[in-house]
Amino acid sequence: MLGRRVSIKFCGGCNPQINRAEIAREVGKHLSSHGLTVVFNSFDADFIVHLSGCSSNCAQKFSNSDIP
Repeated sequence: MLGRRVSIKFCGGCNPQINRAEIAREVGKHLSSHGLTVVFNSFDADFIVHLSGCSSNCAQKFSNSDIP
């Protein structure tokens, strides 16, 4: 897994029920501690974490990527 890039992709935040920034920081720290490079809102990655602020899940719903 070393050297892999993970993107954290956000929704637009129109109806946030969770603090996406706080969760992204925690997820990013965890992934980085395992040797992964973390980027934000990019499709130039090996994996994408879709982080939505509510159950509509717009971060994944409107993603134009086939990246897992």
